[in-house]
Amino acid sequence: MNGTTFDALAAVGTLRDAGFEDRQAEAVAGVVRHAVDADRGALATKADIAALRADQAALRADTRADIAALRADLDTGLASVRSDLDTGLAGLRADIAALENRLTSRFFGGLLAVGGLIVAAVKLL
Repeated sequence: MNGTTFDALAAVGTLRDAGFEDRQAEAVAGVVRHAVDADRGALATKADIAALRADQAALRADTRADIAALRADLDTGLASVRSDLDTGLAGLRADIAALENRLTSRFFGGLLAVGGLIVAAVKLL
């Protein structure tokens, strides 16, 4: 709690010395006391600040744990994506190799057929 206090009796005396009547001085001092007490209730205490710091530390720890968990999930997800990509690439390479083999076979098959036609044409002539 704040160490500042309001001395209503001294305030009443000061107001009387300034020309206020007793009732007026007491009323003004009462209003000021009420305002000071209301403000004092809104002030944070050392306990409030300590509790906020503890909450802040707990929030930081939770945030760090969440970040670590997210990193682990991200690493796992990335590893899975890499594995899927590697598998897909291997499949594409196999498909390309099979296609190359078929094209090569057809090319040489076509060459043999053309060669056979040439030989047959030469024999007929």
